[in-house]
Amino acid sequence: MDFRDYIFKTLRWSLCLRPGPIAAVVHGLARVFNDVVGDMYWLRDQMNPATCELLFLEPLAESRGITRHRLEVDDDLFRQRVVKAFAWQLLGGKSQGMPKLLKHFGYDVDEPVNVRAEDEARWAEFRIELDSPPAITQNDYELLLWSTNEAKPGRSKLESVRFRSVLKKELYHGGKIRTGDVQHIPHRFGISAAPIQTYVGVGIRQADIVNIGIRDSKINIEPVELYTGIAMQQVDITTIPIREN
Repeated sequence: MDFRDYIFKTLRWSLCLRPGPIAAVVHGLARVFNDVVGDMYWLRDQMNPATCELLFLEPLAESRGITRHRLEVDDDLFRQRVVKAFAWQLLGGKSQGMPKLLKHFGYDVDEPVNVRAEDEARWAEFRIELDSPPAITQNDYELLLWSTNEAKPGRSKLESVRFRSVLKKELYHGGKIRTGDVQHIPHRFGISAAPIQTYVGVGIRQADIVNIGIRDSKINIEPVELYTGIAMQQVDITTIPIREN
């Protein structure tokens, strides 16, 4: 709202429509009111993590129980965590919510595996498994462990982090089938059928020859080729134990 437009164009007070001291005072008051409204809007925006300046984002995060790790360098992602603090806390402490929370940090993990199936005495311990990224650094380990401990239930303890390194290899197997049929015709010359190839299933080409009354000729069926293929995948498992301080 612009108070100058409101006073001079909407109210149209007659004393303000002519140049003079009253018009000057009213014009000054309108500017002050506009500044006050602007300050009120600015203050309102600073109380909202979606619109506040970066300077006030961390204090708002602390008031909502959100802690920022030193490796959270992306301000936009951190702002999303603060804005969605209530939903974040609802997902925290649940095994189904942990993969969603860790995905926010860029780690696509499976649902946690309870170690109780291996040792009943370790009922509170769990491990997480994920595919190894192309390049993983010490910072990745630190941020992954911190974010996991932030998202896990309070009664649970992280036993290890397991990375799956995937190596793909391809193996090809081929076979060749050749069939032929020879017939004599009363003249000497050759007729041949061009080769055909198939890459899925089996392909067979058959040619029928018509006698045309020429002596001693040969008809040859060139090779029929067959290709099949299989692919193999090798998966290596790397386990990182968690040491207690």
